[in-house]
Formats: sequence, C-alpha cells, structure tokens
Amino acid sequence: KRVVSGSEELVKVWDVEAVTQVCKPQGHSGDVNSVGFSPDGKLAATGSDDHLVKIWNTETGAEVCTLKELREHPIAFSPDGKRVVGTQGHGHVTEGRKAMATCDVETGEMVYNSEGSADVSSVAFSSDGKRVVSGAKNKLVKIWN
Repeated sequence: KRVVSGSEELVKVWDVEAVTQVCKPQGHSGDVNSVGFSPDGKLAATGSDDHLVKIWNTETGAEVCTLKELREHPIAFSPDGKRVVGTQGHGHVTEGRKAMATCDVETGEMVYNSEGSADVSSVAFSSDGKRVVSGAKNKLVKIWN
C-alpha cells in the first residue's frame, strides 16, 4: 500500500505499512499541487506549477513520461491506467488550447481534448473509462463521452 505526496518541488512515494519512503522522484521545477495513482498503483501522476504533468514509476522513482499537453491540476487516471485526464492552463481556454485533455500514458500524446468549463477544479473517469466528468468553479458539472 502506497501514498504519494507532493509539496514545493518534491514528490515522495511512501509505503504505508512499513512507514518508509520508497522513492523520491525528481524533475519538477515548480510546486507540486496535484498527485494521483494509477489503479494498479505502479504509476503516479504529478502536476506542478512548472506547467507539466509527469508520470513516475512508484517502485523506482524513474520518470516514465512528461505529458506536455496537460498543465498541472486536476489530474486523474483512467480505470485501465492507460490514460490521464487533466486541464490545460489552469482549466482556462487560452492560447488555442482547449480546457481539458486526455493523454496516453505510454506515449505522452494527447488522444482527446474538449472545451470544458473555465476554471475546471476536478476531473474523474467513469468506472468503465468511457466518460469523463468535470467540475468547475462556475458551479457547472459536465459529463463527456
């Protein structure tokens, strides 16, 4: 059983039962403000003020990929662990970017993007991985196919 934590530029993966630090992935240059595990616990995603989402191996701390299409928080893994959904630019539609994007974890490539609400503050996949729900500060909840 593992816990991932982020603060300042640090990411840490902890073994809850042994109460020990398993690894300390390094690579962000801004405060880490969003973290999430893949369903199998083998990968962790971190979002940072450096405007990058990074995927890490939770055993070794090695960087698996950087998702350049995503821009920090919020982030969530699909139920199969193959995709990550997140926002682009703090959830705002800016600079020709859409508000939300889904990226392939293995390639780091964007597989889908959508015009979500401005200021998206939460995202999640449905249990079958076919839909994404987003919540925004403007009190709108949207479900995407």
